[in-house]
Amino acid sequence: MTKLALIALTAIAAALLSAACDTHNSSILPGPDGQLAADTLYAQAVETTVSVGDEVTVVVYTGVPAQAFEFMNGCGLTIEEDADKVAGTFNTGVPGGQPDAADGFWSTMHPTGGFLLPPDNFIIATNIGGGRERWDFNVTPIDGGEVTTSEGALFNYKFTFSVAGEKTFGFEEFRGVDRTYYSDNASVLYHWGDITNSASRTLTVE
Repeated sequence: MTKLALIALTAIAAALLSAACDTHNSSILPGPDGQLAADTLYAQAVETTVSVGDEVTVVVYTGVPAQAFEFMNGCGLTIEEDADKVAGTFNTGVPGGQPDAADGFWSTMHPTGGFLLPPDNFIIATNIGGGRERWDFNVTPIDGGEVTTSEGALFNYKFTFSVAGEKTFGFEEFRGVDRTYYSDNASVLYHWGDITNSASRTLTVE
């Protein structure tokens, strides 16, 4: 292989790696043209159309938070009640790689101690009426730090659906206690300004 060809291949590999690591402008991101609005929380399936019983990866994203962010104390993800979890699929940041990789939103923080991941038997559905259920998640970095300019994927998890139809994802902010919120290093609690998830596409289950 010539030196020129080697340089070209290196440049191509670098470009592909950069694209794979870019969690800010991916074509799968919700929002206009894949842009995440500040102070906004999103949930969207990677897939657009699946069959009943297929595994579906749902990713929760945040735009740049309005306040200093260190811990995602709670995320009350709501889904149609026919959803069921695929056990053991909790993954921080973007889909793929190690379950506790500091990628996506967490790549800026890169906690030196990794993450305290929730036991899978703690991830259960709560019926909230209206044909929907809530799944409670949290992400706890260890030896991390506050971030104020990061955006991207917070975590992802896999579900299956037993009934055909359009599936929508949302969030419940409060029910009895706070359900969807984050905090800074001093344990001051904050809520996102927009959790309507109106910019995310739906999922079609056939």
